[in-house]
Amino acid sequence: MELDALEVLKQWIMSYLNDDSIPLEFKTAPNNPIEDLTIRTKQVEELIQKALSNAATTNEATFHNALSLVYNIKGDYNQAVEEVKLALQYNPKNYVLWNRLGATLANGKRAAEAVAAYREALKICPNYTRARCNLGIACIHLQNYKYVCFIYLCYSFLFFALKFWPNFKFQFIQIF
Repeated sequence: MELDALEVLKQWIMSYLNDDSIPLEFKTAPNNPIEDLTIRTKQVEELIQKALSNAATTNEATFHNALSLVYNIKGDYNQAVEEVKLALQYNPKNYVLWNRLGATLANGKRAAEAVAAYREALKICPNYTRARCNLGIACIHLQNYKYVCFIYLCYSFLFFALKFWPNFKFQFIQIF
């Protein structure tokens, strides 16, 4: 799965670069899948760094986001967090990036910090289900079970209520 993700990232980044010196094929280590993943990750990281050094300001957030994915694949969650934060500097109202920051923090065993990122995503987009679920999972890791129940029960009620009272969603989100 990681190799497929790296291939997609490589193809995507190649569309931004017009350089004949960039190899079109990955160098591989076919007898060793772990070494193969390491080599390919390094190659994609270098391509993104090259694109980032030539990027217009409007594209920098996209490249930092892509680089965060590479660091996630490598398991370097601290560096991935830094890249997501750099991407957020360009687009602080991007709730998907806030959720990604939370997920990356959670993957790096920083659940308390992840909660703050998920809450930021939910401030921007209160009905963003993925952030709501991730918030619940982070709270489970923090052993805050009462809050987890509150989160899931409230949103279960919300989705049930929407079927019967369409205007309820707006008022519920305002008080939550």
